[in-house]
Amino acid sequence: MEQEKLEIKQVMVLRDVKVLKALFSKWRSEILRLLTVQEYTVKQLSEMLGINPGTVYHHVKELQKAGLVVETRTVQEKNIVSRYYRAVAREFRVDFSIITSEDDKDVTQWVRSRVISLIDALKAYNIDIPEESYPEAEDHITEFINLENFIKEEIIPKNPELLKNIASSTAKDAFSLMSLLRLNLNKDYVEIKEKLLDFLKKHELT
Repeated sequence: MEQEKLEIKQVMVLRDVKVLKALFSKWRSEILRLLTVQEYTVKQLSEMLGINPGTVYHHVKELQKAGLVVETRTVQEKNIVSRYYRAVAREFRVDFSIITSEDDKDVTQWVRSRVISLIDALKAYNIDIPEESYPEAEDHITEFINLENFIKEEIIPKNPELLKNIASSTAKDAFSLMSLLRLNLNKDYVEIKEKLLDFLKKHELT
C-alpha cells in the first residue's frame, strides 16, 4: 500500500475485546504510540525502544492482525527490503463502557484499572477523591469519556486530501479545534461536562 493512499483516521475508538487484548503488552502500546506520529521500519522501532528486531516484528504483526497498524510501503536497497508501518489513526481511545460488559473479565478489569489510574493521577493536581467516592468518580468519568469518544469519532474531514499536505502536528491541532467546536455544541456533552467539573471541584484541595 502506498503511503499517499493511506487514509489515516483522526480518532479510532477501541471497542473490540480482541483488539484491546492486543494492547495488554506495554511494548505493543508503545509501538502503537510511536506509529501514530509517523511511519517506521522494524529496525527503526527496535533502535528507539532498545529491544531486538525479532521481538518488535512479532509485536508489529500482532498490531497489524488487530487492524491497528498497516504496512505503508517497502524500500529496497541492494538485497535489503525495508518495510514501513503506520498506525491507522492519529489517536486511539478506549471505550470505557466495556467496564459494564461481561464479555471478558480480563478486558473489563484492564479498562477499569485505566479509569482508577486516571482518578489517582488527579492527586497530582490537588484533586483528592476518597476511595469511598471512587464509584461515583468512575461513573462521571466513564459517561464523559464515552460521549466524547462518540462525538470525536463522528468528526470527519470534508477535504481529507488537504491533510496530506500539512504537518501531522498541524492536522492534530486542527482536529482539536474542530473537536472543541463539536463538543461544546452538543447539549448532552455540556451537561455531562458540568456535572464532572462540579464533582472535581468538590474534591479539589485548597
